Amino acid sequence: ALNVMGRSREAADLLLAALARGAVDRVGREELAGWLIAALRSSEALGVVDGLLLETPDALNWHLQRVRVLSGLGRVEEARAALTAAAQRFGSQAGMAGVHALAQCGSLATAAQLHPEAVDLLTRAVKGAEANPRGGHADLAGWRANLAVSLMALNRVDEAVDAAAASLVGLQARRGTS
Repeated sequence: ALNVMGRSREAADLLLAALARGAVDRVGREELAGWLIAALRSSEALGVVDGLLLETPDALNWHLQRVRVLSGLGRVEEARAALTAAAQRFGSQAGMAGVHALAQCGSLATAAQLHPEAVDLLTRAVKGAEANPRGGHADLAGWRANLAVSLMALNRVDEAVDAAAASLVGLQARRGTS
């Protein structure tokens, strides 16, 4: 109820106290992790996220949230290693599931300013989606936009412009405009 009233900080504090007593179920811990991450309370979020990873190791979301939290803590090498492990594990899935996992990892890498990794992962995702005409194209514009951001951050200007242009063309095609 506190979160609904815009008091998520107090709600998180109450849940943290309940968590210390072992009185929070998995759904509550998932909510708590989200609130802590949103509030940039990364040190507190890390323990909650790590616990969720132990319970649900096949959930890509918690692997990515761990990368986000580590990056927020300035633990860049650990974030990079966690991102690489998640991309290897989930990006190797067959078909579009692997493509989407690579794209999620790449988009997070852009947000976490892990730009070399972002370029690699998003390039692989774009190529994978382009090779599969039955899926992924609705997301390509966003992937290319993130790719452009990371390319620009690496001062690869011509490639960034190409990725941004391809993103715009993709958006126009989805809207049916020219």
